[in-house]
Amino acid sequence: MKKYGLFLKPGSNTFGFLKKQKENYKKINKRQNFLDDQPHLTLFHGKFNNNEEVLSKFNQIIIGDLPILNFTVTKPHIFFNDFSEGFSTFVYKVDIDKNLLRLQKELLEIFNPFKPSRFFNLEKKYLLNIEKYNYPYLGKDFIPHFTITNIEIENDSSLIDEFLNQKVQLKDFYESIFLAEISNGLKIIGEKKYVL
Repeated sequence: MKKYGLFLKPGSNTFGFLKKQKENYKKINKRQNFLDDQPHLTLFHGKFNNNEEVLSKFNQIIIGDLPILNFTVTKPHIFFNDFSEGFSTFVYKVDIDKNLLRLQKELLEIFNPFKPSRFFNLEKKYLLNIEKYNYPYLGKDFIPHFTITNIEIENDSSLIDEFLNQKVQLKDFYESIFLAEISNGLKIIGEKKYVL
């Protein structure tokens, strides 16, 4: 059984901005995760017991049938004590869009993970989604975002304040949708580019 996810790659302007942010955090001498992952928005991930079927389902996606999605990022956000104890995830939240919500749900129903991924510090309200979809964050519970780092901050207020006080305004589009195996980072195994 392997862990796979479906992701959206942002357009080049946002991709470059996020990549630069990740490079800046690499200079900070603290334990971190996700710095080497290419910038992306996670639609969902889970464990699958048939690798060929996952790739086949991805190959059947007709990119022209998917809505062309634009996005807006207006603020930084931190998920505290996320991924593992003492680590927090620094992200840029993406404004909710009904087409994005519809796309996520439709693809989750098609791919239907066999088992959920492991989630840390999961609130009880997400358990119904796990029972139905094997993924907790969808619909009203989806918080679309671009991750910069998952960092051990131990309540380092200077890092927290510096990140949260940024002024950010990004308007862009998603360049592609991709399928990746998740194992010590993302290994892209299929990608479909939007034709704009």
